[in-house]
Amino acid sequence: MRSLATFLSGAFVCCLLAGCGGDGDAPEPEAPPPAARAAGETTSVPSPSPTVSATAAPTAKATPTKPTDEDERWDKKPEEDERSWESPDGPLAITIGGERPAALLVPRDADRSEPRPLLLLLHGYGSSGEGADAYFQFAAHVNEMGFGLVLPNGTTDPEGNHFWNGTAECCDMLDTGVDDAGYLRGLIAEAQAHATFDKVFAVGHSNGGFMAYRLACETIPGLTAVVSLAGGTYANADDCRAPSAVSVLQIHGTRDQVIRYGGGPLKGPLGWTESVPGAEASVLRWAERAGCDLAAAEELKPIDTDVFVEGAETSIQRWREGCAGGTVHELWTIRGGGHVPLVWGTEFTWRILLWLNDAYTGEVTIEADGTE
Repeated sequence: MRSLATFLSGAFVCCLLAGCGGDGDAPEPEAPPPAARAAGETTSVPSPSPTVSATAAPTAKATPTKPTDEDERWDKKPEEDERSWESPDGPLAITIGGERPAALLVPRDADRSEPRPLLLLLHGYGSSGEGADAYFQFAAHVNEMGFGLVLPNGTTDPEGNHFWNGTAECCDMLDTGVDDAGYLRGLIAEAQAHATFDKVFAVGHSNGGFMAYRLACETIPGLTAVVSLAGGTYANADDCRAPSAVSVLQIHGTRDQVIRYGGGPLKGPLGWTESVPGAEASVLRWAERAGCDLAAAEELKPIDTDVFVEGAETSIQRWREGCAGGTVHELWTIRGGGHVPLVWGTEFTWRILLWLNDAYTGEVTIEADGTE
């Protein structure tokens, strides 16, 4: 994968590194409410804003009306004509997965024998692969950055909602036992028949974040890094059968009322689960497994990832000292952010891609003091 710096103008890099005043710590709800349908989030999203170009700075924040209920569901789904890969200039789309089809996107006109990373994008409960991409907007950057992207769908529950059998806590709520880890492992193997992928990343929202953490506990060839937005890892650390030496990025809003920032049990049709670790606990568990010096946390300049919250509301903590295999572990805390932060026009997508690019190259682009 080509270095991301190739595609960022000097002005955009300066914007990424600029420190802005945030609005401080946001208080958490006094009494965390039960999560509907055991983390029954619906991550279908409103129609996305135009994609940020590779050389443009993030646009100024919009001023949307914040939902009265912080966890109000987004029911709008992306339109068919909003698929960036259906453009003649978009990435090449290949259907893989057999009876459970998924879209594999590869850079158009690229030499597919050249090694490149493969990114699995895992949707939240009730959403889809397309819905997840409409939110994260990764497909629009496949050609310019040179990675492969898989957009799979979980199986459906009796109400037709897609879900992943992630950890024991989320979100195979009816205990079907579907082998999603095996399914995703098969997609990776099938993707290798179409292009050469030397490293694998798993990025997920909510239920997809739990699934990403599960993959880090399975034998997934090439898995290098996982990103969880509003997800969590196993309640019981011993349930992680074969923890991999992976880099971990946890992104979480302090006002998330579905998967709470501080952790807690989830409520589903079969009863309450064990308490899910909080955002910081999830990251630190993996950092500890990697042998990182937990006392050597780096504080990076805050960034903007949520239009709903004024200023650069997202603080960043990083652990990398002493970590095995050069892994890096980060926690992005969206102060005042809910379960579905409004990310368009912010630094969200580009900073995730930057973090994954660093995981691919083994480098750290942005140091704690803001230097590049």
